[in-house]
Amino acid sequence: MRVHLNQARIQELLRSSSGPVAREVNSYARRVANRAKQKVGVDSGRLRSSINHTLNIDGARIVGRVGSLVDYARYHHDGTGIYGPTGRPITPRNGKFLVFPGKGGGMVFARQVRGSPPNPFLVSALEETVPWPVRRTREG
Repeated sequence: MRVHLNQARIQELLRSSSGPVAREVNSYARRVANRAKQKVGVDSGRLRSSINHTLNIDGARIVGRVGSLVDYARYHHDGTGIYGPTGRPITPRNGKFLVFPGKGGGMVFARQVRGSPPNPFLVSALEETVPWPVRRTREG
């Protein structure tokens, strides 16, 4: 008995943007993005609304990406100051004081601040959503 495989059809199933593999990857990316939106801290809602997912097909690779283009997303995710990658308080670059708006109005002047603790909303969402193990690595 001989079995003939239609290689073109197999490649279409595996690599096509409308094939089952791409649909599954896109489904997971969408679920991770939705979970990340639930986990992210909210001040104005700008970061939450900016979280999106995309599907990229590059030759034999189908990659789902989830993230945000908001400039402060990485600081929120990884933390800042003593909680962030540097592990040091935030100090002024120019002048003697940091100056920023206070929560109750008015301005705050400080020689240093501790920073913000991390909220790894993207990695946590990935870990909670996908069925395979997620390995955390430190990326620059």
